[in-house]
Amino acid sequence: MRRPQEVAEAATDAERPVATTGSEGRAPSFDRGMFDVPIAGRRLPFALMPPYLNTLNLSGGELAAQPGWRLTRDAIAEMRTVSQSFGATFVVMFVPFKSQVYLPLVERAFAAEDLRSAFRFYLEAYGRDVDVDRLRTNRLAQNRLMQRFCAAAGIPFVDTTAALEERVQQGENVYFPDDSHLNEAGEAILADTISAFIQSLG
Repeated sequence: MRRPQEVAEAATDAERPVATTGSEGRAPSFDRGMFDVPIAGRRLPFALMPPYLNTLNLSGGELAAQPGWRLTRDAIAEMRTVSQSFGATFVVMFVPFKSQVYLPLVERAFAAEDLRSAFRFYLEAYGRDVDVDRLRTNRLAQNRLMQRFCAAAGIPFVDTTAALEERVQQGENVYFPDDSHLNEAGEAILADTISAFIQSLG
């Protein structure tokens, strides 16, 4: 295994593929945790984070049964109450994790068995079979859970998933290649999305 700094350098160097198949890295590939997908005339290197990818194994019902969901609901309700106490409108903006945004891309880029093999690299430690259909089905389970809660509580809700996906389909990373956090482009998308949403509320 390469040292961490070498992995980071490989992930961010657009001229030096992490792994290649076919002619000059044109075909999508996966090497030791790093996807390398050509899209929109660019190369898109990125790694997914195993704990987040594993979360896609959970259905909406399973997520709702987690102790953390009750704590989340209580915290949001309290934030709304405090906001209202000084005349502010409280809005929930949903920010997806990386696997939610990039899953459609890798599903289109890789054959089913190749994708299962890549996901086994991430999920082997969790001791469960890789079921890509299940991951796809649950991809937006958290979004829907939060949206339903906000609708019932009368809280304005905006989901940034589609806006982030759209930029990825243009061949631009919206998260750091080897990290779970949004990069500058991703943060700008959040700013534009919440700004437009707040304006739509008048």
